[in-house]
Amino acid sequence: MDCVRLSEARGCDNLLLIVNDIEPMTPILIDEFESAIEREPGLIQVAASVTHDSSPHSTIYPWMVSQSSSKLRRVPHSDLLCCIIRNSFIRSFGGFPILGRLGI
Repeated sequence: MDCVRLSEARGCDNLLLIVNDIEPMTPILIDEFESAIEREPGLIQVAASVTHDSSPHSTIYPWMVSQSSSKLRRVPHSDLLCCIIRNSFIRSFGGFPILGRLGI
């Protein structure tokens, strides 16, 4: 992914990824993403959550629904459409393949 390469070339370990086909319904609080990933060295990704009234997503992906609390929400799957992810984690598994090599 070019965004990973560009962020690493600038010495960044955290990559804010916002995919261009999303339309946020509420403001994206980037400072909360940054605070969480800086505070918790074991985190590899911090992502936006689905709300109870996000239709139809809340019924299709109930494990992604926000669970309001004062601590980080840990879920088995999270949407990468809007997240901060650690480049060091991506490097740990060798990165993503170049799409042209996959015939895509």
